[in-house]
Formats: sequence, C-alpha cells, structure tokens
Amino acid sequence: MSAMTTTGLRIEMLGTLRAERDGTQAELGGPKQRAVLAMIVSEATGSIGRDRIIEGVWGEDASDENRHAFYTYLSNLRRVLGDVIVRTGDTYSLAIEPNSIDHLLFIAGVDEARRVLATDPGTAALTLREALGLWRGLCQPREKPLSAFTHGRAWTGSPRQPTVGWSDGREGEVPGPATAGR
Repeated sequence: MSAMTTTGLRIEMLGTLRAERDGTQAELGGPKQRAVLAMIVSEATGSIGRDRIIEGVWGEDASDENRHAFYTYLSNLRRVLGDVIVRTGDTYSLAIEPNSIDHLLFIAGVDEARRVLATDPGTAALTLREALGLWRGLCQPREKPLSAFTHGRAWTGSPRQPTVGWSDGREGEVPGPATAGR
C-alpha cells in the first residue's frame, strides 16, 4: 500500500457501501461505480489490478467501452473521495488508514477473538460481538455480496445468534455474554 493519508474519510462495506468524510456522507454514484470502489476497498491492504476490477464489475462483457467507463468512474470517485485511490502501473490501492475501513476492523476483531479463544473465551466472545456490531445489515441486491471479502470466513445464522464457519472446517455459534466462557 502506498503512503497513508489521514483524510477524515471512513469507508463502510459491512452493509450498503458508503463513505463518509468528517461526518458528511459522500455520494458514491450508481451501482457500477460503487462496484469499482468495492473492488478496490476489498483489497485495502494491498492492490488490485485494473483488469481484475473490470472483470469483477463487467464480467465477460468487458469491452473498450467498459474500460472507458472504468476510468470515468475512477475520476468521479477521486473527485468525491479525494486522492485516496492510488494508481501504480495497472494496479490500484487505497492510501487510507486501515482503521478507517470497517471490514478491516471486522477482520482484525475476528482474528483477535480467534487468537484469545483458547485462553480467554469470555474476552473472545466479547471481541467477536464487538466485531459483529460493525455490520449495518445485509448488502443491497445490486451490490456484490461481501462473502469474497471475509478471507475464508462464512457468516450465517441470524443477527441475534450468528454462526461462524472458518475455512478450516470448524463451525459454531458465537457465544452470547451469558454463555461466554462456559
């Protein structure tokens, strides 16, 4: 990732994609433009190639017209968000602090809960509940599902009793405060 900026920008993906700068919600545009941003944000700790973004947004319909639209969307997003989308060759990255992106905070919380689970299940449960509290609902149907952004973790169950499944096959309910540590 390139040099970080502290722009007062916060990007939220855990629900409908939105961005906020200093308390003011940014207008992110239509579904395809939002999908371009979602693809870049999904790789917020690294970079993503132009062709991968175009394929992810337009699929098999990628054409010269779609490439032109891609660059238009990037220009629009930079105008709205500032210069946080950085191009290096044919790849794009975000110059934003990781704690300004909710899905990275979520992943960090899940990882921390997993790290302390064996020695302190109560703290693990509270940490996981805090991470789950970052979710603002489900994705809108026009937006890509976020399952690709959870790095091997599948979330199921209800909001009241979520279930976590790890890519290594383990699965179980997230303990509530009353059952944590049992």
